[in-house]
Amino acid sequence: MTPSNVKTVVHRDGTTEKFQMEKIIKAIQYAVEGSSVDDPYIAVFKIMKNFELKMPNEVGTQEIDGLLLKAIEPLISEDPVYDEIATRHLVKMIEKEVHNRFPKFRDYIKFGVEEKILD
Repeated sequence: MTPSNVKTVVHRDGTTEKFQMEKIIKAIQYAVEGSSVDDPYIAVFKIMKNFELKMPNEVGTQEIDGLLLKAIEPLISEDPVYDEIATRHLVKMIEKEVHNRFPKFRDYIKFGVEEKILD
């Protein structure tokens, strides 16, 4: 049992580690980078602030990206550029999910043939 002020991340294999905000900052910076936001530092700060409000004391690695997307969502009404940032983050989430399911291109081909999506 961890104290309530210590946040932990639970990995898919069940192991835990102390939550590292630096990893979240990098993920936010990746989503903001290349967007048309006027001040990337302000965007990162706003998203982080919302993320911290949504972050439970214990979170699974697969939940973190969803929480980050939920942290961006309320900012869209403030400035449409956050829709662009949310889209960039969602694309990253989809790419990660596809890679987890099909680590190699041949895995995708095999699945496609078996499911009769490809021939």
